[in-house]
Amino acid sequence: MSAIRFLVFATIGTFLSWATWTIVIFRIDPISGGLIARTLFMTSLWLALVGTGTVLGFLGRYLFLRQALVYRHLGVASRQATIVATTIIFGLILQSARSLTIVTGGLVIVIATAIEVFILAGQSRMRPELSDTIHVR
Repeated sequence: MSAIRFLVFATIGTFLSWATWTIVIFRIDPISGGLIARTLFMTSLWLALVGTGTVLGFLGRYLFLRQALVYRHLGVASRQATIVATTIIFGLILQSARSLTIVTGGLVIVIATAIEVFILAGQSRMRPELSDTIHVR
């Protein structure tokens, strides 16, 4: 699958995810819907955030970095979009449980950052030519 085809499908999927999230917001009552309503809300928001982050992250990298390895941009953009979207969803889950404080929010951000750093460190050890961001010796 070419990068353009992936972006077209990802953009269509992202628009559908945002449409689903909008329908969930305006059509489902969170009080009477219970766990199902919250799950639909969080899942559709997560999919929409991952799609948006992937498309915008890829386009930003493609326009500003201008490297030949286009698929490398797709992998990095989708990984970082997934981490950021998951961090946001965990923050919303903590907030809905009335457990979001500066400490718990900071801990979620630190864990997300640590995951990204571990992934980058692993990439630089396995394939040094692909990791120009962090160098671990």
